[in-house]
Amino acid sequence: MNAPAVLVGDIGGTNARLSVAEGDRQSTPIVLRCSNFSSLEQLLDHAIVAFGVKIGEACIGIAGPVIGDEVNITNRGWTFSIEGTRKTLRLDRFVVVNDFAALAAALPTLDANSLARIGGGSLRPSMPQLIIGPGTGLGMAVVLHGDSTKPLILSGEGGYVTLPVHAEREIAAWQVLRARHGRVSAERVLCGSGIVELHKALAAVDATDTASGISSYDIVERGVADAFSRERETLEMFLGLLGDVCGNAALTCGARGGIFLNGELLIQMAPLISGSSLRERLEGKGRGRPFLADVGTFIITDRFAALKGCARILAGNEHVSDRLGGDHAA
Repeated sequence: MNAPAVLVGDIGGTNARLSVAEGDRQSTPIVLRCSNFSSLEQLLDHAIVAFGVKIGEACIGIAGPVIGDEVNITNRGWTFSIEGTRKTLRLDRFVVVNDFAALAAALPTLDANSLARIGGGSLRPSMPQLIIGPGTGLGMAVVLHGDSTKPLILSGEGGYVTLPVHAEREIAAWQVLRARHGRVSAERVLCGSGIVELHKALAAVDATDTASGISSYDIVERGVADAFSRERETLEMFLGLLGDVCGNAALTCGARGGIFLNGELLIQMAPLISGSSLRERLEGKGRGRPFLADVGTFIITDRFAALKGCARILAGNEHVSDRLGGDHAA
């Protein structure tokens, strides 16, 4: 008799990516819009029915901290009980981790076809590695390698750090954002809705209007196409600020093993990245420059990498620390 399949999922504020695995075989992932469902339980139940197989265990990465049994998906407004969801879905085991912890667990599975290099630097798999990326929010996790055969993954909430601004136009845009929101976190700008916020702030600095209903995808599309547009300035500022935040985080956690950036937005911005200030701002840390100059920086181009990470976590190949709210199972 075949063992029940396992469900793996990457649940963001906008989209949910899911697949099932039976033995060594993994199904083609499906992508669901979170806005089409009223709760996480409803979304997962829909996915299980769609796959049409008996599910015994599940592991999902969610966009938010996992501190106890009650979990909130930060930018979706969903709150759920891990144990309650396990019972409702009739699962033998239900593991919930931060989505960037799931991405971190996937790093050993990623090859040259899943990574795009930014600048020079080396990949050192035995040293601390940083995973960071803008999506519905700004996620972050660190992989530590020690004496154990299992890497230790620490998930954090680095998106809430203060946004670092230096250039005059950045400071001017920051002043607009501070007047509107008070404190300006990195996540206020470095995410999908943040691109729109930044675009509007630059328009306010220039005392002009922003097109009504403009989206982050509109800004990326126009910015990539038109080098002289405000949209291009928005993207260039976004990439520079992201580089600055990455450099700060890499210095803080000692990420000599590599810096991995993730997110659909970055994949869409790919034509601009090599010519942007991202790498220079990442390295430009004064006496910290030598520490960062030879660290490899990569964009994860595999949109379903987190699903591989969830499968590895279920299989016991990775250890996600629950002392910092990283891993809870029911």
